[in-house]
Amino acid sequence: MEEPDVAKVFRYYENTLKTLFEFYSKFDKVEAYKYSEMGVVSLSYKSFIKLINQQRLLPNIITKDELMIIYKVIMKNKVGKIGSLNFEEFKESLVRIIVKGKNRLANPGDKRPRDNTKSLLLFDMEGVTANTLRELFKYMKLAPEMSKRAFVKKLIELQDEGVKDEILRRRQLVPESP
Repeated sequence: MEEPDVAKVFRYYENTLKTLFEFYSKFDKVEAYKYSEMGVVSLSYKSFIKLINQQRLLPNIITKDELMIIYKVIMKNKVGKIGSLNFEEFKESLVRIIVKGKNRLANPGDKRPRDNTKSLLLFDMEGVTANTLRELFKYMKLAPEMSKRAFVKKLIELQDEGVKDEILRRRQLVPESP
């Protein structure tokens, strides 16, 4: 993310993105907790798909196949041994989603066929501007001015009822049942 304007937008949304990332990493029962003990928070493919789906990017902006390619390319280029996304890789995935889905992001109802996968394989910032990044975050309804607690509450509302109760218990927002 070398473009100064793009980096500035990422900095502006940094806390919101971290909250989003950490919230969904909690769904990774084994892997995330194992690595969180080492101070590493990570996002498995399953949780990544859940996040992208619940943020309405899948299938409106990007397909599941395209998302799998993005995830695999990032994992292939990964230096560490953890088989899930760290926060910087998560941000890279968002940039790759913009590169692939920028036309659909600008026109969500666009049903034209998608182009080839070349743009998914190369980490090319072409077409990624501060404005396209803001459009993605606007589409995802991210609000950096929202408190962390209010944002987490909003994320919890997106979950199924059983999942909501478990999340609330984990976050100690409601007492454990007797």
